Amino acid sequence: MYEYNNILKLHTMAYISRDIYDFDIGSFPKWFRMEYRINNLPVAAHPHMHENPEFIYVLSGVFNVSVGDESFRLNPGELMAASPYTEHSATVAPIGRTEIICVTPNLKCLSGCSNRVKTFIDELREQKQYFRAHINVDKPYMDEIRALFIRIGELSERQDDSVANDFALMSCIYEIMSWLYKHGLSEHVNSKCNPDLEFIHTVTKYIETNYWQKLSTSKICEDLNYSKSYFCARFKKTFGEPFMNYLCRSRIEHSMFYGENPDFTLSDIARQVGFEDYCYFSHMFRRYTGLSPREYFKK
Repeated sequence: MYEYNNILKLHTMAYISRDIYDFDIGSFPKWFRMEYRINNLPVAAHPHMHENPEFIYVLSGVFNVSVGDESFRLNPGELMAASPYTEHSATVAPIGRTEIICVTPNLKCLSGCSNRVKTFIDELREQKQYFRAHINVDKPYMDEIRALFIRIGELSERQDDSVANDFALMSCIYEIMSWLYKHGLSEHVNSKCNPDLEFIHTVTKYIETNYWQKLSTSKICEDLNYSKSYFCARFKKTFGEPFMNYLCRSRIEHSMFYGENPDFTLSDIARQVGFEDYCYFSHMFRRYTGLSPREYFKK
């Protein structure tokens, strides 16, 4: 019997997760399943991509990561940075204890800071700028970056929905983005640039606009003027998963925002994000987060 341990929180400004994989005592993140494997190693993150960057900082142990066409080991004090629309995945060695903090900032929240920040974020999304995937944080920045990620983990674990807590969290995220802008951008031409950006932007914009409606593969193909067989093959190749899986995960992520409104019941939240059947919503919510909606929103 395993013990489950992770703190997962999706704020308006970021998805944050502090995960511990302790194979000595059998303590893992709630969504972790030992039988899911890549290259015979337990999967910590299935291959995926999204419109926001994702950062993983290793506090202890070893994390095996793939970003685009790069694969490497993350040791304590090292940072993975996956740029927008770049496929990434991770596995963990089934020995000892590994602890990470994962932060996926919402670029829409950051872009309102200034016109120059908005321009940089647009360039990230268009893959004119991108982060180095593997960043070894050298002195004198090591302690500073470690402290920022730990602080983000602590702020996300608080039972505090105050404006002050949101400001503190946003401040840490801006500091990390500032450091990465100065020290973490690649100086080379992006050989991993996704050639299908127009398709990605078209599909993600459609989903963002219509996720709450009654959608199907046939419906999106009709609206975007694709044949079903062509769309399914292209979507799977580009996003690494079938359209309906991606749509379901997107709906679950949106539901976490609705949970901040005390006027919504759990059934209301399910309907707001496109689930007509609450039982199915609850089942998929647990599948993606490791918690039932009631357990998650009670936190």
